[in-house]
Amino acid sequence: MKKVKLGYNGWSNYETWLVSVQGIIDYMQEYALEEMEIADQISNSKDLKEVIEDSMVDEGFCEDLFEAYVGDDIPRNGIIADFVNSAISEIDFREIADHVNDYLKEEAERLDDELRGSGRR
Repeated sequence: MKKVKLGYNGWSNYETWLVSVQGIIDYMQEYALEEMEIADQISNSKDLKEVIEDSMVDEGFCEDLFEAYVGDDIPRNGIIADFVNSAISEIDFREIADHVNDYLKEEAERLDDELRGSGRR
C-alpha cells in the first residue's frame, strides 16, 4: 500500500510551508553553503562523500538561523507573542534540515562535476 503524505502544499504543515514560501529556507541554504565552505573543500580535492557528510546541518542549526532571521520581528509578550510562538512551535525544523541537506548535496555534486569537467580536480 502506498503511503500518502498529508500536509500543506508538499510540506508537513502550514507553518513549515510558510517558512519555505517566505524564502527563509533559501536563506538557510545559501548561508549553509557559504558557512560549510563546500566550494573550497571540493577545490582542495577533499573527497566528495566526506565533504557532503561534513556539511550536513541539523534541525538545531535551522532553528537557530530562523530565530536569527526573524528575531526582532517576534513580539516579546502578550497574546500576539503567544500566537506567534505557538505557530513557531509547529515548524518542522527536521524537515527543513532535510531540505537544506538535499540542496547542499546537490550543490556539492554540481561543483565536483564542474571541477572535474574543467580538469581542476
